Amino acid sequence: SRAPAFADNARRSPDRGRPAASGVGRGGRRAVRGGRRERPARHRPHGPGGLRRHAGRRRRHEGRARHRVAQRGRTPLGVVAQLMAPLLPPDSPQWNLLRNGAGPAALGQLIREFLAPARQRPLLAIVDDAQWADPESLRWLQGVARRMTGTRLVLLLTVRSGADLAETAITATHQLRLAPLDAAAVRAVLDREFPDGVSEKFAAVAAESTRGNPAVLRAVLGRLSAQRVLPDDKAVPQLREAIAEATSDLVSRTIDGLPAELVLLLRAIAICNGILDFDLVCTVGGLHSWSAPRARAMLHNAGLTTSGGRPLLAAWVSADRLLAGMPVAQRESMHVHAARLGHLSAAEDTGVAAILLGTKAIGESWAVDVLRRAAAWHNLAGDTVAATKLLSRATRETGDPVAHAKVLLELGEIELLESTEAADRHLGQVIVSEGGPEIGPLRVRAADLLFARGAGMLVRRLTATAYRSHRLDEESTDQLLALHWLAEDDAAMPISLDGPATLVAEPENPTQAGVAAWHLATAGRNIELCKVLARKAIASD
Repeated sequence: SRAPAFADNARRSPDRGRPAASGVGRGGRRAVRGGRRERPARHRPHGPGGLRRHAGRRRRHEGRARHRVAQRGRTPLGVVAQLMAPLLPPDSPQWNLLRNGAGPAALGQLIREFLAPARQRPLLAIVDDAQWADPESLRWLQGVARRMTGTRLVLLLTVRSGADLAETAITATHQLRLAPLDAAAVRAVLDREFPDGVSEKFAAVAAESTRGNPAVLRAVLGRLSAQRVLPDDKAVPQLREAIAEATSDLVSRTIDGLPAELVLLLRAIAICNGILDFDLVCTVGGLHSWSAPRARAMLHNAGLTTSGGRPLLAAWVSADRLLAGMPVAQRESMHVHAARLGHLSAAEDTGVAAILLGTKAIGESWAVDVLRRAAAWHNLAGDTVAATKLLSRATRETGDPVAHAKVLLELGEIELLESTEAADRHLGQVIVSEGGPEIGPLRVRAADLLFARGAGMLVRRLTATAYRSHRLDEESTDQLLALHWLAEDDAAMPISLDGPATLVAEPENPTQAGVAAWHLATAGRNIELCKVLARKAIASD
């Protein structure tokens, strides 16, 4: 027999070095002194991630046997194996029980093996994030807690805020709730780290941006010390950058410790971004084995989501980073599901459209309508970048030629002031699109916009192509021909049409009459006919 691989983690030394906030802003220290008096005790510190729930073990049990279990054990009897690793030799037959699973009798034997050293000398056993311990290990811990009377064992279980260990039947002698450091405590840590002085602004930013989280503060101070940064006002940008990095690392570690189902729910919250009620978010995330209230409480108490109303990611959680770790197909599927639910529940167009940006074409007409309405809203608000992005996404929904032409026309109109080359391309696609007569008015509008931009040569070439396609209704044909001839003065060379090559002297069509009047006026010829044609064009309005 030999120790299983998952027990190796327990043989490593626990973290060494004094935590940045050790001994600062901490209440309830007297509760753990029972261990010093060599009485058995069970302690349960609890609080959000990063509040150093296991920091109290450091420098407090010198001369005692110490062991800390790795966090988030999910292997059956994984916690037991890690606790037993320092006590059992590698060839002990007890490893067979741990590897093959243990019944009640075997668990009892493992408990006796574990408690035997604690009858001879003080022993501190720590289980970090006990809420994630596997069921077999929890049963073993229950047995240890019941039989530890008469030993010199301190059993320390740390849990996240909101975790409920009542179902484990492990009754704690002491429960300690760890709170964030206040501004004065943060200042005390800074003064100890930088005895030569800390600027008021630097201290205020450190307290506010770290939110009193000792793990973040400790990491930040380590970064700044390594970079030899002085704590003055000039170093505030570096301080903010270090806090952002440390916070991101803490969030990643916190998320890594969640069950897979809660991670998926957290990603659903990121995707929905507050547009859906929580029960619908749970549907998007595929929540099954957790109740919605309990799942929400766990995410909130872990510091990952906001409280009240529809859930949102906490400000320090990056949605992009959270979603980047998903398989592409799964991410797109969740986006589509969320968008459909948002549409069916009459959520705001801007919110549903933002979700649609994360999907490929879904082939449903409502998607185009939502994207167009949201783009119009952003355009009216002056956010042309967002409007362009939404309409560009709408161009991928190509089911209806008319709707597609409308999207291209609206996109080209916005781009006229931002990117003329892109506007030329999209408006040109409308003029020569393959749709039938129902697109005629859109072709005319697109050609008119291009001519107004001064792209006369492009207008003549595109209108000639559209005329030759024979897909135009009579009214649109007359108007496109008028624009073609109107642009003639702006053209570098003539382009012949498969039709009347020149504008007749007295057109019946009002639009063409206006163009003929314009030609006469600019040439200074036949002023009377020019007036007649101009009146005909004006009368049509």
